[in-house]
Amino acid sequence: MFRPSYIEAYRTGRLSESAAKAADILRDCRLCPRECSVNRIRNERGVCRTDRRAMGIAAEYLKAPDYPQRAMEALKEMHRQVGDLVINARGIAERGILLRHLVMPGGAAGTRNTMRFVAKEISPDTYVNIMDQYHTCGDARKHPLLGRRITREEYAEAVIDAIEEGISRFDR
Repeated sequence: MFRPSYIEAYRTGRLSESAAKAADILRDCRLCPRECSVNRIRNERGVCRTDRRAMGIAAEYLKAPDYPQRAMEALKEMHRQVGDLVINARGIAERGILLRHLVMPGGAAGTRNTMRFVAKEISPDTYVNIMDQYHTCGDARKHPLLGRRITREEYAEAVIDAIEEGISRFDR
């Protein structure tokens, strides 16, 4: 029978120890690739994203040229800690990474490169949710590339890219 690991961690005191370490980290937050250093314990807000959709456009639109490298490092570390997604017999995720990838107009999300990275450097068994919900807002509406929804063809191409790059588990 499945028993969540936090029960044993609570029983042995490791849960309290981990919570204290997490609180220390959150006082000078450097968890995501932006390393904004805000104090999240006091509800300070910073820019916090480990998001593959931004990797294809980070340098130009997010003013974060090192974002792709930092996000890839974060994803590798997450996978090292929790591994591929494990789904029990009832269809409930128990542990692991579920990577959400938002398809963007004109290939701006870098889907093929993202899927290649995931399959080769993380695991071809990474569970990927390929999302078609992109919509424009704010100044993006004026942008020649980002100012529209994706087409059915762009979405289909993203799914094909994932398959061709070796991703074997995905949701669409």
